[in-house]
Amino acid sequence: NMAYWNQNCYIGIGSGATSSVYRYGAGQNGIRWTNTRDIKHYIDYWLGNASEGSVPRDVEILDQSTQEFEFLMMGLRTMDGLSADEYRKRFTDLAWKGNLGDRLGTENGPWKRLIEKNMVQIFDSDNRYALNSEGILFLNQILEEYL
Repeated sequence: NMAYWNQNCYIGIGSGATSSVYRYGAGQNGIRWTNTRDIKHYIDYWLGNASEGSVPRDVEILDQSTQEFEFLMMGLRTMDGLSADEYRKRFTDLAWKGNLGDRLGTENGPWKRLIEKNMVQIFDSDNRYALNSEGILFLNQILEEYL
């Protein structure tokens, strides 16, 4: 689960299992696939009784904006929040040039309003952005501002 929450690559094995491979940088897309949930179809493939050339699965391409939104969504769901350093490493090619503070709107945007409403944790020296327990209650509304 932590690999999923931290956007680390992982491989799921079995019927209905999901795998994700993340790639960052201009023109780099990640990929996520989910094996069929139909156990009989899955077993038939492995027994050689299916016509597919690969495991029956659904595939999703993860472009940079999708990977960035998932980074925001997953990070804000945790009390540890978002690492500005990790954001910079992953998303320097986006419009924000890897500046998480600009992306969140700390000067004059959504994050500044969250500070005014006492919905964030302040990490003075850690270069992190996190919602507090009150802010997490409004996570879906907050994320809509970052879509």
